[in-house]
Amino acid sequence: SGRSFTGTIPTEYGLLTALSVLDLSQNSLTSSVPTELGHLDAVTSFWIDSNLLCAALPTQVQALSARVGPNWKVTAGNSLGTPCPSPP
Repeated sequence: SGRSFTGTIPTEYGLLTALSVLDLSQNSLTSSVPTELGHLDAVTSFWIDSNLLCAALPTQVQALSARVGPNWKVTAGNSLGTPCPSPP
């Protein structure tokens, strides 16, 4: 959290299937949330809030919210559900 990360969330993070905590909150990450994050079967905390993320949240990622419960922090500080800006 708050590590000044920029750019996009790497799709390779979806390969970390034993990962229990994903905390990418309070950075400057842009673009859409990768569908591959829906493969994080062991995750118990999923925090990607307070970035510059856009577009619809993939169904595969939304499915994690039922298991993660109160440790699901996604929408605050993002523009999810809105189109991503075109690159300059």
